[in-house]
Amino acid sequence: LLAISDRWNQMMMASKASWEKYGDPVTLDDEPLAGTGPYKIVAREQQGFVRFERVADHWRINPDFPELEIRWISEPSTKLASFLTGESQMASIPPDLQPQAAAQGAKLLSSRAFGTRVWAQFHCCWPDKTTGEYPQYKDTALEDVRVRQALNQAVNRAELTMAFAPQGDLMQVSHYHETFPGWNARWAQEFDAKYGYNPAAAKALLAEAGYTSSNPLKITTRLNSCAVLAGCQDIGESLAAYWAAIGVDVNIVEIDGAAYGALGRATRSGTASLDEAVVDWVRIDNSSTHPSFALWNRQTWLGGSGPSGFATPEIAKVVDDKIVKEMDWSKQGPALREIGDWAFDNFVTIPLWYLPAQVSVDPNVISDWQWNGVEHGTMTHLEEIKAVLK
Repeated sequence: LLAISDRWNQMMMASKASWEKYGDPVTLDDEPLAGTGPYKIVAREQQGFVRFERVADHWRINPDFPELEIRWISEPSTKLASFLTGESQMASIPPDLQPQAAAQGAKLLSSRAFGTRVWAQFHCCWPDKTTGEYPQYKDTALEDVRVRQALNQAVNRAELTMAFAPQGDLMQVSHYHETFPGWNARWAQEFDAKYGYNPAAAKALLAEAGYTSSNPLKITTRLNSCAVLAGCQDIGESLAAYWAAIGVDVNIVEIDGAAYGALGRATRSGTASLDEAVVDWVRIDNSSTHPSFALWNRQTWLGGSGPSGFATPEIAKVVDDKIVKEMDWSKQGPALREIGDWAFDNFVTIPLWYLPAQVSVDPNVISDWQWNGVEHGTMTHLEEIKAVLK
C-alpha cells in the first residue's frame, strides 16, 4: 500500500454505500461522497469557494473552527487586500507582499518540511497517440538541447530567489532532492557551469542553433496561477524578460485553466495545428509529489492526456518499467539516478527551487498551525489550525 500510494498520491477510498446511493460526483452540483475527515462540504462554487462544516463528534479530532471556507483568488494583490480588510484570516501571500501583511500585524507560518518544488516546464515532444511516431509535432525549437540550455543560462536565479523565494532551496534537477533516492552529487557540483546565469553563453548557444536577431527563437509562455505558489505569474513574467534579453521572441498568453486544458487535449490528440498547439511553450509548474510519481505524471506523457515535459520514448520506458511499476523501493535508486543523469545533462526543465509552504495569518484569530507540507496540494491538515482562545 505504501508503494501504491507513492505512485498514486491522489488515490481516493470511497464509501461503498455512499457511491451506490449518489454515484460518481462528476459536477459541483452532485452530492459529494461521504468521507472520513473532520470537515464536511456544505457548499461550493466553481472557481469561487468551497465551504466546510465541522463534523460533530468526529472519531479522530475536533477542529477548533466550526466552519471553514477556502476561496480561490489568483491575483496576489487582490488576495492581500482580502486579507488586510479582514475578509480572510489566512492567505498564501507572495514573499514580496508579505512585509505589507506583517506591517498590519500578520503572523507568518511555515510548514515543517519543504512543501513544493518549482520549475519551468518545456512543452514540445511526445509520441503520436495513434501512430506512436515520435515526436508528434516535428521540428520544434525546444527539441534542440542547445535551446534548452540557453533558456536555462538566461535566467538569473539569484535575482529571482531574492525577489520571490528568499527561503527557497535551489533545485539542480526537477523532481530530485539530495534526501531522495537516486541523488547524484555531480549535479550540484556542475550546476553553475551548465545552468548558471550566463547571458553571453546563452546567446552563443542560440546562434549555434541558428537563432539570430534576424531569425529569433520564438516561444510561448503562459502566465498561470499556481495552487501552491502565490507569485507564480510574476515569476513567469520575469522569466519572459530574461529570455527577451538574449533575443528570444516571447509570446505571453493568459488563458484560464479550463481553456488551457481543452487546448492541451487538442494538442495531444493531434486536432490542434502546430500554430495552435501547446508546442514550444515554457511555463512555470509546481508540484509536491515524490519523484517516482512526478516523473510519470509531470515529466513524461505517461500520466495525463495533455502536453507534458520533454522526454524521449527510451527515457519514458525507463520511468514506466523500472520506477513506476517497481514496488520494491530498494530497487528504484539506480533507475532514478539513470533518469536524473539524463535529465541533468539534457536540460529537460528549468529547475528553480524547493519551497516551504507559507501562510500569513491574523494572530487575533489563528494562534498556530503545524502541518507537514509535503503532500500533494501542500496546504493540508486544515483541522490542525488552532484558534485564539477568547
